[in-house]
Amino acid sequence: MNTRKKLLLLTLVGFPVAPAFSEGQVPSANSVVSPFTGIYVGARAGINDSNFGNGNPSALAGGSTNLIPPQQNYGTAMGLEAGYAWGLGPTVLGLDAYYGLNANGRSGYMSGIQPYGSRDYGLALKFGYPITSTLMPYARLGYGHLTGTLSAAGLSGDTANGGLGVEYLFAPHWSVSAEWNAMSIANNANTMNNNTYTLGVNYYFGSTKSPVH
Repeated sequence: MNTRKKLLLLTLVGFPVAPAFSEGQVPSANSVVSPFTGIYVGARAGINDSNFGNGNPSALAGGSTNLIPPQQNYGTAMGLEAGYAWGLGPTVLGLDAYYGLNANGRSGYMSGIQPYGSRDYGLALKFGYPITSTLMPYARLGYGHLTGTLSAAGLSGDTANGGLGVEYLFAPHWSVSAEWNAMSIANNANTMNNNTYTLGVNYYFGSTKSPVH
């Protein structure tokens, strides 16, 4: 076979291969999908560090009397969330809906010790920056509704909230997280400030990449 025929044969064989490379069928480092993306659900539990200021008890339906003075109190905190996260270059952006229940806070009143609590729900953006394939610090910024319960019933309002956290992928699909979140409301001279510190477990439906330790 002469040289001209050899060149023609190589051209015919190589022609269909070139488009395969140009169409991205060979994976690159930039095409790796973060395991912290896709649909996710989570649950969390921990401590609520709360301050309930009762300056106008007549505006409340819970039967509380004036605090003298307002006190800082601790109770349980629980929550659920569900959302979707996108990979944007080296970062992760998530949007989720959340529900929180904070119970067993107590304050000292002139009439004695009265329990109070709260619940909240809303939407939040989650900004994450994975520093390894398994570890992602993140910040949250949201807007929701906070409602007082028990002796704080009648106190409610819409408010922004925010927090910081870190998430660790310990198995395909599964992660654990530690998070601080703050939320406050004030109306009719009554106030509530909640700082929650929680540990959570999350499940990513689209995460198939095994963690590399």
